[in-house]
Amino acid sequence: MFLDEDDLQEQDAPPAPSGVRERIGEEVYEKLAGKRLVVVGGHANTQRVLRELFPEWRFFAVDEKLTDSMSAVDAVAVLARYTSHKNVEQARAAVKSADVPMLTVSYNGPTSICQALAKMLLRGDSSWINNFSWMSSSKKKSNQSKMRAKAAARSTS
Repeated sequence: MFLDEDDLQEQDAPPAPSGVRERIGEEVYEKLAGKRLVVVGGHANTQRVLRELFPEWRFFAVDEKLTDSMSAVDAVAVLARYTSHKNVEQARAAVKSADVPMLTVSYNGPTSICQALAKMLLRGDSSWINNFSWMSSSKKKSNQSKMRAKAAARSTS
């Protein structure tokens, strides 16, 4: 029995895992959907699932050059377990010039990625800011204050 090209493509791209939206919860999903994120790296299947969940987010594959301006985004999320060093350096330079936060996510699966992003973005966890040496200490404090203020504003609305 021979497989044609369509059969091979179907086998290479398994269906998206179901239930990601249910596992992260509707409230978290709605809040993440309202964010303007750029996602750098990640396995092709992971990007596909995230793209289906969050069509407004922008995605850059492993080793794809970051070409867009980052000034109109809330944050840049780097999927650190499945990206190149070159992508990380490009993302670091892009967020520095655009003055937007860079979130480093050390998970592979879409559910874990969404949960980590929700923790960092929605609960005011700004500890990730301290991971980047390019940011001056006064800028870190300023960004931490901004993130706390945004989190406080979200919790009152």
